[in-house]
Amino acid sequence: MMSLGGWMNKVLIGWGIDPKFADMFDETIIALLMVGLSIGLDYLCQAIFVGGMKHYTRRSPHQWNTLLMRRRVIHHLIHILPGILIYYLLPMAFVRGKEMLEFSQKVCAVYIIVAVLLTINGLLLVMLDVYNMKDKQKNRPLKGFVQVLQVLLFFIGGIIVVSVLIGKSPMTLFAGLGASAAVLMLVFKDSILGFVAGVQLSANDMLRIGDWIALPGGVANGVVEEITLNTVKIRNWDETISTVPPYTLVNNSFQNWRGMQESGGRRVNKNIFLDMTT
Repeated sequence: MMSLGGWMNKVLIGWGIDPKFADMFDETIIALLMVGLSIGLDYLCQAIFVGGMKHYTRRSPHQWNTLLMRRRVIHHLIHILPGILIYYLLPMAFVRGKEMLEFSQKVCAVYIIVAVLLTINGLLLVMLDVYNMKDKQKNRPLKGFVQVLQVLLFFIGGIIVVSVLIGKSPMTLFAGLGASAAVLMLVFKDSILGFVAGVQLSANDMLRIGDWIALPGGVANGVVEEITLNTVKIRNWDETISTVPPYTLVNNSFQNWRGMQESGGRRVNKNIFLDMTT
């Protein structure tokens, strides 16, 4: 059975093109046609599945489908299909050019991995949104933990991408990273400290979003608006924004006025001086 490359080669020669040039261009033309076919398939799937989901979300706006569309989970998931299609069709195009076939398949594999990573990242954000919508969980922010998972996700994904490009096992690269652990600790020092501090702040209920806190030295005095992996955002009473690392709140003292606000009153300490000779 004649391959697509051989068929295109005969067509080009039949058009009067020199056989040498036909050998150079036949597989390239087939590959470009496959790329165009995959892009068309991607647009078609986007129109069918994503368009259908948008229409369904407008008619029945439930929590899960609204969040899936907002975080573009369906969009990234559909992008995987053209990559898989090209990956399995490329051997039909590059029959003689084995090196070009391997390179093209590596590019397709990287594209598929990136699409999978973006899909998983979107699902993590959906889980975070669902968690934050629960009133009971608002006092225990999960954003820092999700950011840790995102860092791990893209770190592992980056290792897999590099292993695909250089043609080695990911486990070999992970084993090689053991020797550079000190460098990794230095690079991710703030993230590691922020993660540990976030666990301590959350486990001991030291800080919540909406708390009025005051740091010594007038660094910050206002309401906590956001707690992330590397920063705590505080809106001061003069409407300025202060950002401090989470481990600063763990290592140093700070004043939390939550107890006074929840009590419904405020204690006042006032000295009254009496003249004992009067």
